[in-house]
Amino acid sequence: MSPKPNPKPKSNPNAPSFADLLNSAKTKRKQTEEKTHNILFGTGLTKRAGERQEKKLEKQAERTFDADNFKDITGDSIAPDGIVLTPEFTADTLPSTMMDSNIHLDKDQHKALIGLEFEKFGCIVGGAGTGKTTVSKQLIAQIEKTIPTIDLNQARLEKDRKPVPDFHIGLLICSFTGKAVQNIKRALPKEYHALCDTIHGALGYCPEVTEYLDKETGEWKEKRIFTPTFTAVNKLPFKFVIIDETGTVPITLWNNLIAALPYDCRVIMMGDINQIPPVQGRSVLGFAMNRWPTFGLEKIHRQKGDSAIIPNAYDILHGKEPEQDDQSFLILDLPGGSLDTLEYTCNVIKKLHQKGKFNPMEDSLIVPQNKSVIGQTHINEKLVKYFNPVKKVNGIPINPRIIIKAGYHQVMFAIGDKVMILNNDRRVGLTNGMVGIVESLGPNPAFKGEAQTMLSEKNFDDMFDDTNLDFSDQLAIVEAEEQAKTAEEELDENERQASHIMKVKFQNVDEPVTFQTAGAFKKLAHSYAITCHKSQGGEYPTVVILLHSANMNMLTREWLYTAVTRAQKRVILLCNKRGLAQALRSQRIKGKTIEEKMKYFIELEANETTEVPNLPAPEKIVNEEKLQEILH
Repeated sequence: MSPKPNPKPKSNPNAPSFADLLNSAKTKRKQTEEKTHNILFGTGLTKRAGERQEKKLEKQAERTFDADNFKDITGDSIAPDGIVLTPEFTADTLPSTMMDSNIHLDKDQHKALIGLEFEKFGCIVGGAGTGKTTVSKQLIAQIEKTIPTIDLNQARLEKDRKPVPDFHIGLLICSFTGKAVQNIKRALPKEYHALCDTIHGALGYCPEVTEYLDKETGEWKEKRIFTPTFTAVNKLPFKFVIIDETGTVPITLWNNLIAALPYDCRVIMMGDINQIPPVQGRSVLGFAMNRWPTFGLEKIHRQKGDSAIIPNAYDILHGKEPEQDDQSFLILDLPGGSLDTLEYTCNVIKKLHQKGKFNPMEDSLIVPQNKSVIGQTHINEKLVKYFNPVKKVNGIPINPRIIIKAGYHQVMFAIGDKVMILNNDRRVGLTNGMVGIVESLGPNPAFKGEAQTMLSEKNFDDMFDDTNLDFSDQLAIVEAEEQAKTAEEELDENERQASHIMKVKFQNVDEPVTFQTAGAFKKLAHSYAITCHKSQGGEYPTVVILLHSANMNMLTREWLYTAVTRAQKRVILLCNKRGLAQALRSQRIKGKTIEEKMKYFIELEANETTEVPNLPAPEKIVNEEKLQEILH
């Protein structure tokens, strides 16, 4: 006799309706706005002193940008409630190179372009290949004559970089990762590249010394934290901000950005709500979609023809298994154990490389985690030996592996290694995620201590013997000993000299960048394999994805979708059945459609424990007749 099916659960008459949840979310949103209205982010000032400073700066701004003193491009004065143009800006100063007459917008793109033209705040959301960047470019071309000019050198803290033209339109196109910023630049004409930056870079994040009470010793100590230069009392001058890949932007960073923007600044968010959320907390995009006018794009324009990448990506979002395609989407079964998977993955990469189908400088291997046997660190230790083997001339190695002492840490590099920068460095034009090649490596004369000489080939092989400790475990032991010896001699890692000096040539940077301090070396890592979060904002011709049940906690639809959509031409998915089933079953942001995901964020917002971002109320910037009058 078959068991009786479970009875359908009765609905709870006391359960809140969707309308109740919506009203609760609106109430909480209003309370949050009232609470955050006068908050000063990262200024170190009291509220009263901050308000005085803010009023002072606003008066200075009024004197500088007095609407009565400006004229539009026809020579007529613009009223204070009109659109302000600077005297330096004319129709011929910055001719538009954005508008592409050959682009034919689809119905959704056209609707978004028209709808956002007169909105102060808005969102463009859509999956991979739906043309979000195309809409943003057309929008800039359409309204850039209404954007005042600013002194970009002052606004972007360009003192240590090559000078840019004194005045440029007050436009900022930014993203969370440096890799996404590089992609933005590739999509824009060169004259707009100076307007592109990471959010951290635009806010001028820099180290600041602060005191804290050590609970164990009862003593006051100092530590360095990174805080923004531009804040609620030191506003950015931008008048129009476009944020790309907004799904990666955490709420705290967004709150810092919106606090630093002037009251008359327009903000447009672009993003894919289906991608993995930020490492820390939730993304601001989901909340903004419910607050601001939102335009969804659905038609796929990228990878037309027979490519299976985008169709499989959308199948993954609906919990369906991707389908094998011999040209664009290969699926290979992984062996059972982690050690076997490690060896198998490295062998796949080697064979692809030997057949000319994997270029380590252009393609990517994406893995779920940094640590673990099949994590980014361990796989890089394997692949660096293959892609950059020790070369000898007359029996003498010309690129020996060197263990570099960098403060409490030790790292290992060789000339020819592929590395990635993990933090932004505005002084030399580096942004998080940029890739380079080690050009030179030698002893640092300023280092005080005994430096490690070259690592012998035998010792190097022993480090990668799976029967022994892996390299990261060996370094952990050495680091613990090092820390025990020098705990009382702690110095600033940005000043502490490392045992060696290394120069790296990065893509899109003219001169090699020098690394010689402990802090500098901590910002570098091998990048033959990267995590999915590190790949966000990037595109690669070929993407190899490692998906194994050993990394169950990281596997979700959003994770796999994000990894798959990094590929331009080919995906090679290495997976076992259990891991793939987990990824397709687990969903971080509930819902299949944009409307369902918006409802999910409304429910989140109604929860008292949810952190809610500071989002200004939607607003029309000017009536259509006035704008047409100015433009014509």
